[in-house]
Amino acid sequence: MGQSLTKEELFIDLAATYIKCPYVWGGRGNVIFVKGGVVPNTFFDKFVFDCSGLITYTLWKLGEMGIITNLPDMRGTHNTDIMFAQFPKTDAREVGTLLFWGRNKNDPNDTDHVAIDMGRGFILDASGGGSTTLTPQDARLKNAMVRMHYNRRDPKTFLGARRIPLDRSELKVI
Repeated sequence: MGQSLTKEELFIDLAATYIKCPYVWGGRGNVIFVKGGVVPNTFFDKFVFDCSGLITYTLWKLGEMGIITNLPDMRGTHNTDIMFAQFPKTDAREVGTLLFWGRNKNDPNDTDHVAIDMGRGFILDASGGGSTTLTPQDARLKNAMVRMHYNRRDPKTFLGARRIPLDRSELKVI
């Protein structure tokens, strides 16, 4: 009999299924984040993600599948700042750990990117865009998408690592 996958491995496997989906600012898979919440993604014919949207949508989907239970739907509330503040802190750099970068290393409230550590220097993330990447056409012009690639982000802006929460009790109250 084969071994069953851990929840962390299932998280990575599911996130990897979105490779090549376009990067769109505020994209949360099948919804788009706008000020005040999320609205259905009726504009685009495929899933779209930004960096935090890839994480929150994957966690939500695992909850919908009954794999990770008792987590709130974070798609409309959790950007990189909130995930960095709430998710369980870890010093371990393991495959599946969430890695956070910011514009100012001294200000953990100024996070601007999250990626999944894939080991050996590789990360899985939604990247290549930014706040002006608002459509799949913008993403295509910028080659912005979900991808696995070698991590070339500036180590001076690395803020720290977090584990994916497996239960509501693991979320730090802020």
